[in-house]
Amino acid sequence: MKLLWYDKADYKLLEVLDEIISRGKHKSFRRLFEPSLHPRGIKELAAPQEVRIVYAMLKVLESVEMDEAGVEQRLAALKSLRDEVLDGNSSSLRNNTARVLLQTMKLLIRSDASEQQRLRLAHELRMALIGQPRFIRRQLKKFHLLEMPEEWDQLTFDDHVHDAASKGRKTPTHLIMDAWIKGIRKLQVIYYYDVPLSAARELLEAAEIMGLEVRIGVEMASVRRGRFMSLIWAPRGFASAEHFLKFFSKKEVKAFFDISRKAAEWKHEKVIEHLAIFNKKSRNELNKRYGVNLSAFKNDDFLKFVGAGQASLLHLAEFIAGEYTRVLEDKSCSGEEEHLELPTPEFINDNFIDHSAVNLPPDKLKDLPEIMRMNLDELSAALCELPSGNRLTLNLSSCGLADVIEAVYVCKGRISHLEIFNLKDYKHGGTDDIPAINRFRLALNQGNIIQLKRIIREILSKLENSSGSKNAGQADIFKKILLDIPALVDFYARSPLAVRIGSDSTGRYTTLHGMGLVVIDSLPAGMRRRIRKGRDCNREVIPVEASVSCYNRIAGRETRIGWLNSLFSLSRTLGGLFGIGYSKSREWRMDDPAHRIGGLGNIATLGGFSDEHIEPDKPKEGFDSLIEMWNCLNSNLKITLKVLIGLIPAFLSFYFTKDWWVLAYGGAFIWFGITGGRNVIQAVLGGGGLKRSDLLKWNDFISWQRIADSLLYTGISVPLLDVVIKSWMLQNWMGLDAETSPIMVYTAINVANGLYISTHNWFRGLPKTAIYGNFFRAALAIPLSILLSWCVSKGLILAGVTGIAVIMQQWAAIISKLASDCVAGLIEGYADRMKNIALRLRDYRTKITRLFSVYSKLELLFPEDDVSELMKSTKRMMRAVAEREQSLEYQLIINALDLLYFRMYQPQATNAFGITLKDMTQDECDILVSSQGVLEREKEISQMFIDGLVGKNFSKALSFYLDYHKKYLAELEKQSSTNCE
Repeated sequence: MKLLWYDKADYKLLEVLDEIISRGKHKSFRRLFEPSLHPRGIKELAAPQEVRIVYAMLKVLESVEMDEAGVEQRLAALKSLRDEVLDGNSSSLRNNTARVLLQTMKLLIRSDASEQQRLRLAHELRMALIGQPRFIRRQLKKFHLLEMPEEWDQLTFDDHVHDAASKGRKTPTHLIMDAWIKGIRKLQVIYYYDVPLSAARELLEAAEIMGLEVRIGVEMASVRRGRFMSLIWAPRGFASAEHFLKFFSKKEVKAFFDISRKAAEWKHEKVIEHLAIFNKKSRNELNKRYGVNLSAFKNDDFLKFVGAGQASLLHLAEFIAGEYTRVLEDKSCSGEEEHLELPTPEFINDNFIDHSAVNLPPDKLKDLPEIMRMNLDELSAALCELPSGNRLTLNLSSCGLADVIEAVYVCKGRISHLEIFNLKDYKHGGTDDIPAINRFRLALNQGNIIQLKRIIREILSKLENSSGSKNAGQADIFKKILLDIPALVDFYARSPLAVRIGSDSTGRYTTLHGMGLVVIDSLPAGMRRRIRKGRDCNREVIPVEASVSCYNRIAGRETRIGWLNSLFSLSRTLGGLFGIGYSKSREWRMDDPAHRIGGLGNIATLGGFSDEHIEPDKPKEGFDSLIEMWNCLNSNLKITLKVLIGLIPAFLSFYFTKDWWVLAYGGAFIWFGITGGRNVIQAVLGGGGLKRSDLLKWNDFISWQRIADSLLYTGISVPLLDVVIKSWMLQNWMGLDAETSPIMVYTAINVANGLYISTHNWFRGLPKTAIYGNFFRAALAIPLSILLSWCVSKGLILAGVTGIAVIMQQWAAIISKLASDCVAGLIEGYADRMKNIALRLRDYRTKITRLFSVYSKLELLFPEDDVSELMKSTKRMMRAVAEREQSLEYQLIINALDLLYFRMYQPQATNAFGITLKDMTQDECDILVSSQGVLEREKEISQMFIDGLVGKNFSKALSFYLDYHKKYLAELEKQSSTNCE
C-alpha cells in the first residue's frame, strides 16, 4: 500500500518536521530563512522548498515571546515565508497558490492527527507547490477561502481586530499572515488606553512585508449619562514603523499615555477582582455541575495565560473554560465518565462572568482614573491636540441614535468616523438603531437641514415624553442642538462624517465570524455567484451596502522586443483593435462603505465561525471521495495512470477504424509521440535550448506532470477528431475526404481540435490567454495541415503509390495533429521562454535591489572614500567592511552566491541578465560586476558554508561554489562588456 499512496518526499517532510519539533534541532535550518537568501538562490542546494517553508512557518507559529529577539525571529521567518511562496512560485494563480501553501503549512504543523492524515497534508503541500489552477481552487474551497483576483485589487478590510497584545490570541506577525491568507488588504488593530510599542513595531513591519495597509487604533472610554462611550484614536501620517515609534517618544505623547495607562491598569485590577469573585461564588457552581473539585484559580496562573496581552474578561472566560476542559478530558480518558459536554469560553462568558464591573462606571466617579473621568469633549480635544494627524472614531456599542447625535455635537466635529457596523454586536443583536444612525450621518454629510431637523425633533419629542432626570438632561442638550443645526452641519462641511466597519475579532470565540470583510463586487465572477446564490454556508452577507466604483486604466504597452513594439504602435495608430498595444489595469474604490444599511447588502464576511475558520473539517481515516483518493496517489503512479487513461481510447480508436496494421497498432503511439515530443522540445527551448547552462540537463526543464496531463487529454481527443469528426461527420455524412476536399476536412478537424483544447483548458482552470490562444491557433494550423497534406500526397505520387485517397483519409487526423502541435510548439515554446525570462527578471530585480541597498549602506559607512574604487580591490574592501560592519560583508557574499546560482541553475538566466544590464547605467553595471568579486574570497566563503550559511547540508552548495565561481566571473565580465556599452 505504501507504493500506492503518497511520495517518498512526503515521508521525508514529516520526518524532518518531527525531528524539528520533538528533538529541537533547529540550528540546521535556522539560516534558511535569513532574509538576504533568495528562494530561488543558493539555498535550493541545501534543502527542498517544502522543508524550508515548513520550518519558517513553524517559527512564526511557535514563537510567542514579545521581546526583541522573539519579534526579530518572527519577522525574519515571515519575510522568508513571503519570499518562498510568492517569489518562489511560478503558478498562473500566484497569489492564491501562496495562500493555499501558507494555510496547508499551518494545518500540517498544528495537526495532531494520524500519520495518514498528516501525510495527506504533506502531499497536498507539495502538490500546491506545482500550482495547478484546478487543484488550487479545490484547496481554496476546502479551506473555506474565497478566490481573490490575481491583480490583488479586491476591496477587503477589517476596521476592528485585536492581537495578542490586547485581548486577541495571535501575535502581530501571526495576525498579519492570517489576514493575508484571507485576502485582507486593509486592517485596523485596536488596543486599550496604551500602545505596546514592541507589538506596534512588529505589526507595522509585518504589514510592510506582506503588503497590507495597517492602522493602529487606541480605544478610550468616557463616562456619559451613566455609561461608558468609547472613542478610537488612530494616529496617521507616518512613513515607517520607525517614525511611528519616534512619535510615541515625544514628550507630550509620553505624558499623555502615562495618564492613559492608568486606565489600563484599572481595567486590569477589575479583571483580577472578578477572578476572586468567581473563585468565591461561581467556581463551586461549576464544580457541582461537572462533578469535579477544582481549587481556587491563582492570579499568577491566569496572568501567565494572558501573556503579553491586556487582561480582559474574555481572557478570564477562556482561562476558566480551558482549566475545566483539561480536568474533564482527563476524567473521560480515565474512563470515569463516558461522555462529558465540555464548557466553551462563550458558555463561561455568558453565564458566569459579570461584565458590568468593567463595562459600567462605578457609582463614585472619583474612583475612576483621570482620563476616564474626562467628558467626550475633553477627551476628544486632548486626543486631537497630540502632535500628529489622526482619525477619531466613535464606537457605537450600546449607543442609540440620540447618544450619537449628542456625541457628534459636543465633540464639535472632532469625531471623523462612526463604527457603523460591528460584526460582534450585530450577532449579539445590539444594532437596532444603526439604520437610523446611518440616515442621520447621510443627512449630515449632505447638509440636509430639513431631514436633520425632523430627526432631532423626533428624538426631542421622545425625550420630553420620557421620565427620568437623565432624559431631561439630554432633552436640554437636544433643544440646544435644534437651535444650532447650522453649526452641526458646518462641522462636517469640508470633511464628511465617514464610517468604519469591523468584525471585533479576537480569535477566541468559535460562534462568531473571524476577521475580514469583502465587497462582493470586487471578487472574481465565480465567487460573486457563489456568495449571492448562498452556496457558501460559511459566508454571511451583512446588511450593509457599500457604494463602489471601478476604474480601468489604459496605457500604451511596451516590451523589450523591437518588432512587437512596432506592432503595438501600429495597432494604437489604427485605433487599438481588440485592445492590442495597450495594457489595462483595474482599480476599485469605495466611495461610501455604508451607502445603505438594511436588507441584502454587498459586503460579506471572509471569516467563518472562529478566527481559525479556514481550517477544513478534521479528516477521517481513509478517503472521503474519489477525487481525494486520486490526489493522494503516488505521483509516479498517477503519471503512469494518466498516460494509460489517455492511451486506451486512442489505441482502441485506431485499432477498430484502421485497416493498415501500422496505423491499427501504432497509430496511438504515433499520436502520443507527436504530443510528447512537442512538449519536450517546447520545454527545452523555453528553458534555454542549446544556450542553456552546462549544469542544466534537458530533462531539468521537463514537467512530467504537465506531459502526463497533455497525453491524457490528447488521447481522449482521438475518438473525437478521428472517429466522430473525420469519419462519421465528414466522410460518412457529408461525403468529404482529405484527398478531394482537403480545405474542408482540415478546417473542420482543426476547429474541432481548437474547441476541444480550449474546453479542457477551461476545465483545468488555465488562464484565459491559454484558452483563447489554443482556440485561435487553429487559424494557423489549417494552412499548415493543408501544406503537409499536399507534400505527403505529392511524395506518394512520386513514389508511385496507389490508393492515395484512402491513405490520405486515414492519415488526415494525424497530419492535422502534427500541424496543430507544430503551431503549439512555436507558440507555447515562445510563451514558456517569455515566462521563464519574466521569472528571472523578477528574481534579478529582487536580488539587485538588495545588492544596491547594501551598496548604499557602504557609501554611508565610508563617507570619505570612493566605494566603487574600493570594490575593485576585493581583498582591501572586504577587510575594511569586516572592520566596520561585518553584517554587510555577509550580505555582499550572499547576494553574489545567489546571482551565481541564478546564472548556473535557473532557466533563461543568461538572457534575463543581459536584459537587466541593458536597463542599467554604466555606473550601475560597474557596481554590479565589481560586487561579484567577493566570490574570489574562497577561504572566507568556504568557512561561511562550514559555519552554517545554508544549514548543515552545505556540501553540495560548497562544491558548486568552488567549481563554478571562476567560470561565472569570466562570463560575467564578458557579458557586461557587451551589454553595458
